[in-house]
Amino acid sequence: MFSPLPPPYPFDVFLRHFQEHSALRTTDKPASFDAGLAQLLVYLEPQYPDDEQRTYVALRYLLIIQYLARHMRELDEADFAVFGSEKEGALVADHLLRALHHFFTTRPLSMLEDGPSPQEVMELAATMRELDTGDGNAA
Repeated sequence: MFSPLPPPYPFDVFLRHFQEHSALRTTDKPASFDAGLAQLLVYLEPQYPDDEQRTYVALRYLLIIQYLARHMRELDEADFAVFGSEKEGALVADHLLRALHHFFTTRPLSMLEDGPSPQEVMELAATMRELDTGDGNAA
């Protein structure tokens, strides 16, 4: 039976997936979307025996990765990420990942369409960076 609430997908778990799944790449050639999805589902299966939760996590994870790929130039220019190369990938700030995780796990798919604007993501990431470093103004 379908649950009205999304399955849990905490940021620390997403971050572990981001780090581990990135390390699974075994060739210099980027995988096709289908191959990448199959690899992700194999990776997630032991962690999520429940199909609904595994599907939710895989979809949200892929949406975040796709968003990063689509907006890497803007994120790089704004110093939230550094694109190395197709082979080496990119360095992505934790506060950017935290902002993307927030957007893609707190909204229903029907509200996401192309995702939030890069400006919205960067504003939230900047706020999260300030909170992490204590540079924000406390109210």
